Amino acid sequence: MVIGYHRVSMLRLHLRRGLREAGHSALDFFPTRLPSQLLVRNASSQMKGRNTWKYSFRVAGVCSVFSAMHAGVSLLDAADDEDGAASDGAAQAPAREYVPPPAKLDDPEENYKILTSWRGNIHAAQECFRKLDMEGAERELKTALEKAAHFGSGSAPVATSLVNLAELYRRLGRFKEALPLLERATDTLDQTAGPNNKVTIRALVDLADTHLQLKSIAAASDGFEDVLRRLDIAEENQVAGRDPLRLVRAGVLLKAAALDVELGMHAEAEAKLRQSLAIAEERWGKDSPRTLAPVAELARLLQSVGRVQEADAMCSAAERMADKEEQKQQLAKTRRLIDADLAAGK
Repeated sequence: MVIGYHRVSMLRLHLRRGLREAGHSALDFFPTRLPSQLLVRNASSQMKGRNTWKYSFRVAGVCSVFSAMHAGVSLLDAADDEDGAASDGAAQAPAREYVPPPAKLDDPEENYKILTSWRGNIHAAQECFRKLDMEGAERELKTALEKAAHFGSGSAPVATSLVNLAELYRRLGRFKEALPLLERATDTLDQTAGPNNKVTIRALVDLADTHLQLKSIAAASDGFEDVLRRLDIAEENQVAGRDPLRLVRAGVLLKAAALDVELGMHAEAEAKLRQSLAIAEERWGKDSPRTLAPVAELARLLQSVGRVQEADAMCSAAERMADKEEQKQQLAKTRRLIDADLAAGK
């Protein structure tokens, strides 16, 4: 279909207006939250064939036991860029596949109308989550996915909607339902945003963690290794964005260490945790509360392998950093184990 220059310009104008409120902010995986950004591709750049993305919606995920969400936390966590995881729900059928009519690419008013309506569903899901209305949030996100299909199965709104719904399921412990959504989303992002793009890498982290939660150990291991390889390439090629990518690596290492512990590979887990800690200290300083997660996990690991004195020191450091009640409760469990070992003369 040949689209006239004037109509192309109008389409760009309307879609720019629809995307203007999307704020660009790099996500910080580390240390107390592992957020997943949800993206809308810049429509004008899409027409030019470029892979330009903007952040429009953010969902907080799980980084470690020290990042458990309390009841009032928003699904759309607006953490700062550089300064700055549920009980099982009843199994429900996946979102019904929506077969839309062909997108009218030469009709900017229609596309703008659908895009605006789609964004309305995203914001409505946010409000439902804030009110702890999970059924309402799921309903809105499924509707958003159906509307996004207007732009094509490989479009940015579809990838965004898939990740949104998957993250809701992950927060509710419905990992089996999240898995196929993340598989579809990562396939789309791999082809559009690019294999080593930060947004693709983050979605792949969520996919690998979902495999881990489902005890698909081999798939989780392959997933984390793939992410770390991609990060090697991304850090080498994206000099300006290297610091945020290093923080992504810290979060990946933290999760990959949990997998090593699951496999009984304690030495490998310790190495990953110490590397994660080094990245955090490099960014925020040695005594920053943002280094809590790897310090606390090291304390637990060292206690489990009988290195009690080292565990005691790590736990004390973590206790000084903890400022949230759930963090203190988790550390109290580790402290009781360490104190019992010390009393036994270990």
